Amino acid sequence: MRVNARTEPLHPKHRKKASEVKKKCGQRFQAVAHDLPGRHYPRLDAFHRNHAGVQDAIKDSKSLGLRAFPFYASAANQAWCLAVILAADLLTWLRLLALDHHSELRKASPARLRHALLTVPARLVRRARQRLIRLPDDHPHHGDLIIAWNTIRMLGLAIAPP
Repeated sequence: MRVNARTEPLHPKHRKKASEVKKKCGQRFQAVAHDLPGRHYPRLDAFHRNHAGVQDAIKDSKSLGLRAFPFYASAANQAWCLAVILAADLLTWLRLLALDHHSELRKASPARLRHALLTVPARLVRRARQRLIRLPDDHPHHGDLIIAWNTIRMLGLAIAPP
């Protein structure tokens, strides 16, 4: 086992929890223990930094319902975990395919997306054999929702058999 240690500038996000010594120096000390093979330390450090994406996925899963199990029975909690995983996958695909045009919504938390996208007083209507979505013009994400809706429709047409 090896330990890689380094200092980095103290990010404003971490300043509240930092000790007085770290605040005074303006840096934080970070140590990572690992058992990865090789001696190419910059690559090992980059591998560790990429792990932050996994931590974001865990944070998103907790906000989707994985924070606490609602049932006493193990089988019901197992089904709950599968439902949360399915929701996380759908959220990831939504971000990747339909929200890739918007830099803020592409990285937004589930709560932010829920507020921005699902609390819209919209109506889904059928007219002339087409599905249309009617949105209020004064909604802040009006254009983004239309682009996302059209992207999802085009993906559905590309998948559906002729």
